[in-house]
Amino acid sequence: MKVSFLKGIDMDRVATAFSTGLIAFLSVILVVSPAAGQCADEVLLSPVIGSGYGIAVAASGDVLVVGARSDDEKGNAAGAAYIYRRTESGWVEEIKLLALDGAALDEFGISVVLDGDLVAIGAQGNDEKGLDAGAVYLFRDNGVNWVQEAKLLASNGRSGDWFGSSLAVSDNVVVVGVSARDELGPDSGAAYVFVYDGANWNEEAILHASDGEGRDNFGVSVALDGDVAFIGASGDDDLGQDA
Repeated sequence: MKVSFLKGIDMDRVATAFSTGLIAFLSVILVVSPAAGQCADEVLLSPVIGSGYGIAVAASGDVLVVGARSDDEKGNAAGAAYIYRRTESGWVEEIKLLALDGAALDEFGISVVLDGDLVAIGAQGNDEKGLDAGAVYLFRDNGVNWVQEAKLLASNGRSGDWFGSSLAVSDNVVVVGVSARDELGPDSGAAYVFVYDGANWNEEAILHASDGEGRDNFGVSVALDGDVAFIGASGDDDLGQDA
């Protein structure tokens, strides 16, 4: 490691991270300079060994959210997410988020998205609608604390959906990818659109590809910009198998 490129790092902690293997899979590296040859400006290390910290990250303004799907505070691999805020001295941990009803193997934190004061966190292993049906939790910053505002579930959710494995949010609209849905064939996929009306989050639409078929995995990735949603289908075969 060329430490001359790394700023604001406690090197004793880095040395400890190497000795425990943390640096290999439990870190978030922040690169803030676009200049060629620049390396990480700051490294955030997981507070908990083996938590899957860094599996998903999102940022908006001076706020950063980091998913840790294997955190065990609520049970084995129940999951957690960490909120950081940028200050003059660097990124400071503000709160550790946990699902109010978190349980073992929920994998809360497998996906995270952030838009202003709203963060959405996927828990693809949640069992409320069936084994591994999945759920999405919404937290909002009320100026004092981050408070769980809603838990989103698919109206037709069922076992094995992994609802929440991908997420997007923009202007009080949330899109949830569900690549394991089977309406148009096994793992053909779907995406769900939820809209906030000022009081409640309502499921507005279930999206499918017009030419969808089995193994397309429509919903494996999602993005949202205003009133346009983009849905990835990594298994689509138009240009060849899984092209």
